This record gives sequence, structure tokens and C-alpha cells, in this order.
Amino acid sequence: MRPREARRGSTLIELLVVLGLLGTVVGTLASMGSVNARLCATGVTHSSLEASARRALERLGRELVGARAGSLDTLAAVPLWQQELDFDRMASMRPGDGRITWSATRAEFRHEPGELDNGLDDDGDGLIDEGLVVLVLDAGGADEQELVLARGVRELAEGEQANGLDDNGNGLVDERGLALARDGRDLRLYLTLEGLARDGMRVTRAIETTVWARN
Repeated sequence: MRPREARRGSTLIELLVVLGLLGTVVGTLASMGSVNARLCATGVTHSSLEASARRALERLGRELVGARAGSLDTLAAVPLWQQELDFDRMASMRPGDGRITWSATRAEFRHEPGELDNGLDDDGDGLIDEGLVVLVLDAGGADEQELVLARGVRELAEGEQANGLDDNGNGLVDERGLALARDGRDLRLYLTLEGLARDGMRVTRAIETTVWARN
């Protein structure tokens, strides 16, 4: 009877070991699944922000490419920058002599409705001091029209801190989420968007492009 009892005890120990290993494997798989789900949600948000930022800069770039060059002279030169720009865009060209009619246009940053520049999440969306990129066509005219090119514009550019330094190494100092600057004939456009993934994690995407006025 003693060998049989010893064998029975050994089987129970083996069962406990197997159950312990099984629990570890299940826990690891569950943890990996949770991590993968978070990564997937973050990746989707990241891609969405990048697409929005690229669309906004492409539209703004098209407006600036056709702008009257003299109207861009007020744009700050690197390392300085600005968040708004008034310029003249081509409204029409008269057949025959090709005479161009110009229209006043403005590109600017505005805080999102309900949001204030106070370091708080005033509108309760999980973001702080975020804003919009707004394009105003025929600014001040009878046909004035406002277009929102992007939402969720971050207060500061990705990697930048308000410390008087060029923290992210792009040649600008303390630039905001929307920054416009002139570098010779080149116009440099920077945009940083921020959003929340499904798990509440903040996701940031920064895009930059360079254009030059033809006119």
C-alpha cells in the first residue's frame, strides 16, 4: 500500500504544477493580448492624426504656393516663427491680358470652442489647451469663409518645451503646435496634432513641409 500512496501523492503534485504552469501561460497570453490591443488602438490613432496633419498642410501649402510673394514678406524668419499669417491669394485671372485679382487670406491657430489658454482641460476631452488650424478666405470681405483644416492642434510642438531652446532640433525655438516660418524663399510649415487612443493614452504626431511662393 505504501508505494501506491507515494504514487498518488506524486500525481497530485504533478497536477498542481501543471495547473500552475497553465495559469502562468494563460496570464501571459492575456497580458500579451491586452498589450497588442493597446498598440493597435494607438497605431490607429497615430495614423488618423498623421492623415489629418498631412491634409491640413497640403491645403495650406497649396494656398501659399499661389500667394502673392510680396504678401509673405511679413512672415518671421527662422529661428522665429508665428501662428498666424495674412497673405494674398489669387482669386481670379482675367482672360486676355492675364490680370490677376487677389483676395485677402488668413491662416491662424485658434483654441477649440470651450478651450482656454490656461493649462487646463476646459472642454473635458482629455486634451489641454488644444486648438484648430483655420483658413479664412476673402478675409474681411463680403464672401468671407472659414475652413477648419485640422483639430487637436497641440499647444507645443512635439518634443518642444517652453524654455527658450530648440529642444526638438528643427531650427525653431519654443514653437507651438502650428508654426509658420520663412527660410530665404522657402516657407516652412510645422503642425503637431494630439489625440486620445481608445484606452485614453495620448498620441502625438508631428508633420512638417516646405513650400515656396511662385508669384
